[in-house]
Amino acid sequence: MPRKTLPETIRGYVDEFKAAEFLDVSVPALRADRQQGTMGIPYSKIGKRVRYYIPTLIQYAESKRVVPPMRADQS
Repeated sequence: MPRKTLPETIRGYVDEFKAAEFLDVSVPALRADRQQGTMGIPYSKIGKRVRYYIPTLIQYAESKRVVPPMRADQS
């Protein structure tokens, strides 16, 4: 019987390729972050595999959100 896999949205974890795509960064940038901590994106090591937790990626992206100040003449 073939093994059934759960959709990623249910599992909650993605590989570095999908994480890079979600964050719109390169895979080498994620790899450098894991070595140097430049962006500080949490990840999990499961055996030799690197996985990123989807809610953490969303939280990271939201933490980088910038709301520009409103100019006085726009009010």
